[in-house]
Amino acid sequence: MSEAFKKLKFDNMWIGVAIGALMPVVMYFVIYLFRYNGMHMWRYFKLIKSGDYGFPLSTICLLPDLCLFFIFLWLHRERTSRGILLAIFPFVIYMVWKFSS
Repeated sequence: MSEAFKKLKFDNMWIGVAIGALMPVVMYFVIYLFRYNGMHMWRYFKLIKSGDYGFPLSTICLLPDLCLFFIFLWLHRERTSRGILLAIFPFVIYMVWKFSS
């Protein structure tokens, strides 16, 4: 690895919040591209909002965040992992509020 990359610690809570907030959005888009590509985008959004597929899709989209959380913990980047966890909480609270009824 280059010396410039080794100097970057990525141990910042705001980097973790950005990663944690963007990863579910990226995963929603990746799932759309590979699984629901023939479907119109607005219909896909309605499918996500529905109770039948919304909860499983949202859960799958949060799994990479949890993997990154544990990777950053393993690399001793506690602030970044704290930021990822901070970004996961609003998604989880919304999922519980939206899909519990």
